[in-house]
Order: sequence, then structure tokens, then C-alpha cells
Amino acid sequence: MKKILENLINDGLLQKESGIKFDQISRRLKRALIDLNNSKLLLKTDSMGAYTMSYDAMLQAGIALILSLGYRPKVINFHKTVTAAVGEILDKNYSPIVKKFDQMRKSRHHAVYDAVIISLSEAEVAIKTAQEFIKRVNYYMDEKSSQKKLL
Repeated sequence: MKKILENLINDGLLQKESGIKFDQISRRLKRALIDLNNSKLLLKTDSMGAYTMSYDAMLQAGIALILSLGYRPKVINFHKTVTAAVGEILDKNYSPIVKKFDQMRKSRHHAVYDAVIISLSEAEVAIKTAQEFIKRVNYYMDEKSSQKKLL
């Protein structure tokens, strides 16, 4: 197990969980695709909503990835835990997309809690990033899993 996962477990932010079922993981990935689609629908009328939904799509895919390895993030620092765990689970080839995920987490936080404005171009980039992230997470899970195809 990678060091950061051990740290997240020791800090009480991530827990090993037995009995995670295939359909739980699959539902998270399907939810990610629904959120991604909703972000596209919101784009022309609500750039903040589109950005937030794009981030939510990435969050769902990240949770699915963590669940696929038999772990579950706890409620405390949930979003930060998911991005940190995803960054450690995926290898160096995924580093740029994981950095974008964490950057979107921070931007979403400022937009939601500090009423920072999200531009249309930022929302468009977020949608493209979420599409790529979901694709890469799904690919990684397909490559590492002996289970049936998730999406």
C-alpha cells in the first residue's frame, strides 16, 4: 500500500471496508456520467453550476476508484481525502489530471463558499477535464480489475 493511503488510514480519513459490491462502484461511475451530462446542459445558462457538476462528476469517479480497492473515505475532509487518495492510487502518468482535480476542488470551494465567479471558459475547461478524468479512472480500473467491465 502506498504511504499516503497509510497516512489517510492512520489519520482516520480512509477506512478499509469489506463487502463493497460491484454495483456500488458501478453506480458511482454511472452517477459521474450523469453529473457530467448535467454539467453540459448547464453550461450556457449557469457556468458556476456547470463547473460544480463537472467537479461532482470527478468526485464520483474518484470515490468509485477508492471503493474498487476496498476502501471508503470518511466524512471528515471528504473531498480532500478523495483527491489525495486518487493521487496516490493512480501512477505518475495520471499526475497532471489529478492536479487539475485538486485544483478544481479548491476552485469549487471558493465558488461555493466565497461566491467567487466562475467564467464560461473555466466551466468549459472543467467539463473537458472531467471527461478526461472519468475516462482515465475507468481505464485504470478496467486494467487493474479482474471484475467485469464497469462502464
